[in-house]
Amino acid sequence: MDRAFKTCTSCGKIWRSRDDFLSDPETAVIGYQGSSIDPDHGFFYINHATDPCQTTLAIMVREFSDLYNGEEPEKHLTGAHPCPEHCFYKDNLSDRPERCECRFIRTIMQRIKTWPKKAF
Repeated sequence: MDRAFKTCTSCGKIWRSRDDFLSDPETAVIGYQGSSIDPDHGFFYINHATDPCQTTLAIMVREFSDLYNGEEPEKHLTGAHPCPEHCFYKDNLSDRPERCECRFIRTIMQRIKTWPKKAF
């Protein structure tokens, strides 16, 4: 039996593939929880916004890391000069000019956020 990409922990909906999950109009990325180990060990928070479910799923960044095609992240630069502090604002997914590991996360979040959604 094939392993599903994700199953909703609240309502039990099954997404067979990552593409099915990302293209579902009832899913939306809402945030990220970092890891002190490395960015791949953090979690993206994605809402399953359907009635009556309305749950938030935590999915490890490594499930989406292939969506990033840029330079390898160097280190976390938040608060360092000249950090523009984009990471402090959840709706600001502006690109970072320097090689910060946050660029890796922000780029993937932007790809997830703008993934084409299927019409029902």
